[in-house]
Amino acid sequence: MEQKEFYALIGEFCVEFEQLCLSMENAVEGVLERAGLDGFNNRQLRNIILDSKTADPLQKMLRAMWANELNREPDKDLKNKYKKLCDYIFNKSFKNLVEVRNKLVHTKWCAPIDDAKYKNETIVGKKIKAGASGDCTLFHSFSEMDVINKIDECKNLQNMIGSVSYWLTMHHKYPDNFKFDDFFIIENNAVKLKS
Repeated sequence: MEQKEFYALIGEFCVEFEQLCLSMENAVEGVLERAGLDGFNNRQLRNIILDSKTADPLQKMLRAMWANELNREPDKDLKNKYKKLCDYIFNKSFKNLVEVRNKLVHTKWCAPIDDAKYKNETIVGKKIKAGASGDCTLFHSFSEMDVINKIDECKNLQNMIGSVSYWLTMHHKYPDNFKFDDFFIIENNAVKLKS
């Protein structure tokens, strides 16, 4: 992999990760609109609420808001499915992507050599750290496919969050027409969107 390719992949991942954060902001705005903060005049208030929310505070806010919305749902089976959905989104997928983002952005990478004779598909770098026990330097490595797969995970999670937000909006208006199982599949502790 050439230097420019590797740097482009880091850039693409970072852009898709920020798009993922944007999808969470949009979902928070949806909750606020359903709660009565809709219309142009309330847009400024929604923006103030979302100001300076980085990835982790944003996901905590969204998760709490979604949980609060579903608390009024009387169907225990639906609440259980929804809990699995949130665990998948926030505890597995998003948490992993935050770790990857931090590694990609904060690691000092040993740039790949732009030489046809040297074809190393894995890029390594280090993050110097020290703790109570002394040197705790971390060494990270990513292959081209690792980063491409994480870019795809960002895109999939964007779609998932958008679908959950849409489903919640429509389910509250038309509960008989917008069922959880029409949108999502839960299998092997993973959640997928229905095609």
